Amino acid sequence: MLDYTPRATLRRLRALLKTLNRRLHKPLHQCQRASVMPVPHPVMGDSLPCCRVSNRINVEDSKPDRATDQIYRLRDWELMEQPLYPAPSKEISQKRKDLAPELYAAFQSFSQRVFADGALPSKTKELIAVAVAHVTQCPYCIRSHTKRATTRGATAQEIMEAIWVAAEMRAGAASAHSALAIDEISKEPDSPGSK
Repeated sequence: MLDYTPRATLRRLRALLKTLNRRLHKPLHQCQRASVMPVPHPVMGDSLPCCRVSNRINVEDSKPDRATDQIYRLRDWELMEQPLYPAPSKEISQKRKDLAPELYAAFQSFSQRVFADGALPSKTKELIAVAVAHVTQCPYCIRSHTKRATTRGATAQEIMEAIWVAAEMRAGAASAHSALAIDEISKEPDSPGSK
């Protein structure tokens, strides 16, 4: 079974790089030919010191060799595996609280009052929050408000409909704001689309 820790993945990547370098790189005098052009190295950029381990790939090769393909697939996989956002944790929450305790307390109080039952039930407010979270594209908000909506009784269908409302509002805004472009186009008398 493969070890998927960052260190083990990096070891596999380095082994593939060695294979790639052995297969693709020619001796120094041949690398100066016009048929060989520099390309960015998949991991180390342009910082490699010499031709033997440099970032040169033969243009005449119509198909990338297997090692090259593996390098790029592994690199893409590693990029996808890196988390874009840190996972929420008690430590991060505590740090946020410690750095600005009064503001943190005020925000928590505000948040509790906003999502309490009122003219709108809390379930409806959470569905609104799910939709807004998708518009603002906040991954933390999407997860937390989806979870809170389900605990307040929202069904999967209701949550998905709220998301579709958000999608329509984003698309509708783009369509509605086309009026600004149309207005600007009509101000130019010689514009091809102004007639």
